[in-house]
Amino acid sequence: MEDNIKIKFLVLNYTHPEGYPPTFNAINNLSKIVDEVCVLSAFTLQTKWEYDKNVNLDLIKSEKNRFKLLKAGKFQKLKAYYKYMSKLHRYLKNGSIDIILIYDNVPLFFFRLVSLLLPFTKLPKVWYHNHDVFPLEFYKKYSVNWFGAHTELRLVRKVNYLSLPANERKEHFNLKGFKGKYFFIPNYPSQYIHGNINIRKRIIDNQIRLIYPGNICHKHGFEELIKILCKKVSEKEIHLTLLGDIQEDYREELIEIVKSINSLDKLHFISRKSYFEIPDILQGHHIGWAVNKPLDVTYSTGGTAANKIYEFIAMGMPVLLYDNDHYKSHLGHLESVFFTDLSEASLMKQIQMIIEDYDKYSKSSRSAFVNNFTFESAFNNAAKEVIREIED
Repeated sequence: MEDNIKIKFLVLNYTHPEGYPPTFNAINNLSKIVDEVCVLSAFTLQTKWEYDKNVNLDLIKSEKNRFKLLKAGKFQKLKAYYKYMSKLHRYLKNGSIDIILIYDNVPLFFFRLVSLLLPFTKLPKVWYHNHDVFPLEFYKKYSVNWFGAHTELRLVRKVNYLSLPANERKEHFNLKGFKGKYFFIPNYPSQYIHGNINIRKRIIDNQIRLIYPGNICHKHGFEELIKILCKKVSEKEIHLTLLGDIQEDYREELIEIVKSINSLDKLHFISRKSYFEIPDILQGHHIGWAVNKPLDVTYSTGGTAANKIYEFIAMGMPVLLYDNDHYKSHLGHLESVFFTDLSEASLMKQIQMIIEDYDKYSKSSRSAFVNNFTFESAFNNAAKEVIREIED
């Protein structure tokens, strides 16, 4: 780290960065460029990645189960928020932080509150990156997320740097009078995680295994997909793995569907994993399920923002996406990406097409990642421009 630029970054991500690929990738890339990277987060996952020595991962004690965390009592939540802001205040009061990189609106809200307790000269430059966009009515009134969303509306035009994973989302921010710099940073995979993986993609048994990693909810077409698990394609069984957090009542709903077609053994659940653990799991699957029904801003603008799409591509996996103009405009030119309207006929047809020439599509996916879809291609250019301005 001796040749790194003498700049100190503070990264704010309220939950553990190993559950958020854009934050995790940014930390690993910044540590190769600057002298010190401090990360303030909650201890919502076990830390399993070995960070560079110039990364200080500062974790606030927290409930690791996301759904239990959401249901925690007000006192417990307020106590955690206070601890987070107290640590943030200590980082900022000595004036040693050159720039603060904030991910999403809750840490932005906490930064705003803490900044009121400090003289303006103590405040570093602010780089704000928004990962997901939700309308105000999505949040429970007077919740911390509700206050975060209102803070974002008022404050985003005043930050020094703004970055988004989808240009289509700019219109959802109040940028009138914004005088800072804007960066487009797609949620592509990092070469540090996916660059040196030996891809072993073959369909060599009687199963076609699909997988979805992420937030498991009704917005991803699982109900429609599960209904074909009782069928075969070219004499091969169809299996589905859901990797991530899921509400118990929704899990039971999916199990009831698969039971009704006598295919319970073809639906599999894996609990949430750290980002860098997922590639090993993907190695055992053939097709990536990245269907996002366009029911809100986040899922209707996921063409460059849905990281799982590009993680599948990096792993040499053909990908199934929702059939609409947005996703086709970003990914329709790739021969390893297939689109479905979620009808049984469409699903069966697309899976059949994939397995008929699987090796070709797998190699095409991996090649697309290597040549076009690395996180570093966009992030490092933005980071270096920010650093140049700080040095000046």
